Amino acid sequence: MGHVGAGCARNDLNSCTGELIDLVNAVTERIDAWVGGHSHRGAAAMVNGMPVVQAYQKGSALGIID
Repeated sequence: MGHVGAGCARNDLNSCTGELIDLVNAVTERIDAWVGGHSHRGAAAMVNGMPVVQAYQKGSALGIID
């Protein structure tokens, strides 16, 4: 979990961008899950085989990793 942001277009989860996505792409070992914050955008995607979520802002959404 970190205070770095990510965001994805609602209709295209392959379009995720942001500092968190850059970080996930840079790691060399698998992390079980990534939870972002800071940018107040939504993200729910698999990046390099790892789940990435960010649930918007102020309790307006719930990020689920199943």
